[in-house]
Amino acid sequence: MTVPRAILTLLVALAMVIHGAHAQDTPHGITRITLHPFARVATDAPIRIADVATIDGPLAAALGEVVLDEPGHDDIASRGWWTHLDAQRVREAAQSVPGLRAQDLLISGDACDVRRVDPEARLRAMQTMQRSARSADRSPAAALLPHTTHAGIVASIARTLGVGVGDVRVEIEPGDAERISASTVGRTLTVQPIGSGERPALRVTLYEGDAIVLREVVRARVEVKREVAVTREPIPRGQIIDERSVLHETRWLPADFRYTSPDSVPGAVARRALDVGEPIDAGAIEPPLAAKRGELISVHALTGGVVVESIARAKRDGCEGDIIELESVGAGEKRTFQARLAGRGRAVLIVGASTDSSSNAGAPAAHASDATLTEGGLTVVRSTGEASRRD
Repeated sequence: MTVPRAILTLLVALAMVIHGAHAQDTPHGITRITLHPFARVATDAPIRIADVATIDGPLAAALGEVVLDEPGHDDIASRGWWTHLDAQRVREAAQSVPGLRAQDLLISGDACDVRRVDPEARLRAMQTMQRSARSADRSPAAALLPHTTHAGIVASIARTLGVGVGDVRVEIEPGDAERISASTVGRTLTVQPIGSGERPALRVTLYEGDAIVLREVVRARVEVKREVAVTREPIPRGQIIDERSVLHETRWLPADFRYTSPDSVPGAVARRALDVGEPIDAGAIEPPLAAKRGELISVHALTGGVVVESIARAKRDGCEGDIIELESVGAGEKRTFQARLAGRGRAVLIVGASTDSSSNAGAPAAHASDATLTEGGLTVVRSTGEASRRD
């Protein structure tokens, strides 16, 4: 029996409607999670997938609420307020969403590093920055009169510190300021700091010809305006300082502040715990270690146009630029020599050049060939372009 064309068309349309309704009831379809490289989450809040990724697809809303890490987790404290969430951890957590099939989930990106931030600490940082901005904008109580002892003291201290006169503030006790008040026209003024600190003593001497017309010791508060790196959030001792954890700010600082360029702070290691809003001085940071005692170091020995690469063991800790003692590894007699650290796990030695050690007689010897050597831990010898031209 032949089914009429009209009935056949009606049956096909009905089947399509039923299939569409079923597809709406079961939200099958591709859901994509794209992990961000970095994220910030408050210390008292859970880390959800929506905090660390962009989600697209039919189950985006449900996946976004999935918790990856609870606040106060031990791993966070142990990593210095950072936590590392990789794609596998996200995939495992996503399986808790009803109706999600493994084949319908695509994850892009390897991992997300999450920084735990303290909202109250950030508020304190903002308040500190606002106070320092107001402090930086305020002017001295009274303008300095030119050709006076006070103006001369400011100019002398500015020259000593290597800054402009407008970047120095010298507040002298009212009684002391009155005792040394004098004109410097036609006279010579010398200022000699006695000791150090926030309020150093200053020996002020004023000469007129071959006569001393004034000689006094006064106390003064000396401040210098500098651009410094300031912490945005607390930084634990021993943590590598990330550039997002600091900002550049102009502040009035004590004259004895151990200044360091703000550009030198990112990548350095905190020698002590740093509070939020704290200006970072040279004593608060140190360069990261390029080698630790006992670690294997790749040594590049240069002579003429030939480079010899070898493996040696560091005999002490060292930072980039330090010259440390190394010991050869591998078959043969153990030899010690010195080389300069040139980055994490690397050292460079110019054979025949002095590195303040007579032990470099045991350093890897370079020969004008491309042969592989194994004695003393040497791994490869390759000629540079200069040696090739000579050949």
